[in-house]
Amino acid sequence: MELRFPASLRITLPTIAPDDPHRVPPASLQLLLENAIKHNRHSEAEPLAIIVHLAADSVLITNPLRPKPASSLTPTDTGTGLANLRDRLALLTSGQLEIETTSGADPEFRVRLPLVV
Repeated sequence: MELRFPASLRITLPTIAPDDPHRVPPASLQLLLENAIKHNRHSEAEPLAIIVHLAADSVLITNPLRPKPASSLTPTDTGTGLANLRDRLALLTSGQLEIETTSGADPEFRVRLPLVV
């Protein structure tokens, strides 16, 4: 996505040690990054900063909440991606997907993803 939108995205990823026993659930990070890009405005003048934080038992993905106008989204935008991710996580771990939208001057969309041991 950074190749596709070189001036309008800023994605920060953590470094994970090769011997770390925790793993990000398959395809989950990709889905969350694509969701942030799909649902939020981004441009050269207003790049979208997506930050991935690694904690002991989870990954936190945050981005500013700048929703695209409803007219630019397709009729199939129904939240299916997050629902499917929740279901896949239930098969892999006892941890839960946590989704939060903050309010205030700089609202954020945050997703906490449990790691798999």
